[in-house]
Amino acid sequence: WNEINGFFSGTMPQMIQLTIAARQALSSVDPSMVLLSPNVSGSLDTVDEFLYQGGGQYVDAISWHQYTNNQLNSPELEQGIYEALHDIKNNHGVGNMPLFNTEGNAGGIASPTDTQARAYICRNFLIEWLNGVSNFNFYCWDNPWNIRLSLLDDQTLNAAGIAYNETVSWLKGSSVTAKTI
Repeated sequence: WNEINGFFSGTMPQMIQLTIAARQALSSVDPSMVLLSPNVSGSLDTVDEFLYQGGGQYVDAISWHQYTNNQLNSPELEQGIYEALHDIKNNHGVGNMPLFNTEGNAGGIASPTDTQARAYICRNFLIEWLNGVSNFNFYCWDNPWNIRLSLLDDQTLNAAGIAYNETVSWLKGSSVTAKTI
């Protein structure tokens, strides 16, 4: 169900039937598993449609892919996307459902300096955390077209990879007490 608004050729009722089948099959094996909604990239209309047609009752979290695609590669400028996701969830009665960004990175920083890469990693994690994102999967640690987290040996952390680990250590187990962006 990767990016169903681009890679799924069926209808939304068919996707919901697949979601129901996944819920039944996976719950029979592990009742504690977390089933994510089919994820999307770009437009959130598909998330809205999935929830409108009742898909929210079969999933435990909303999944989407968020890349910072503004020209300044500033995650702060993506605030409207998080607000829209929360509005969509609230409109369909699943406002407390967790958000999972299952794929994200900077959308086009060509050869960032170490300082730019470290700053982006930290700021992006903080913005996601402040906006209630429960899970963020950085795509991908050896990414050749955006920010990498490793040196070219694909084993040794670079400055961005070290910033990633440090930022995760700050946020793990922490909670938001006030939010200003």
